Amino acid sequence: MTNPLLETDGLPRFDAITPAHVQPAIDALVAEAEAAVDQPPATRAAGKPIDSACRTSASLADRNRCAPSGRR
Repeated sequence: MTNPLLETDGLPRFDAITPAHVQPAIDALVAEAEAAVDQPPATRAAGKPIDSACRTSASLADRNRCAPSGRR
């Protein structure tokens, strides 16, 4: 079973989302972010460290664009 909160094609399938999808989606997104941050600098994108950090941050932000922000 796939988690509709983790799908990246178009808008989320709101009719398929249930409360049971929320925590697994958050856990998956946090794990992905932690793995990206934990990568040794040599395995990140070539260039200056700040460039690599910015690319990693931008990539995660794009991946998480539909994730709930918690802001109201």
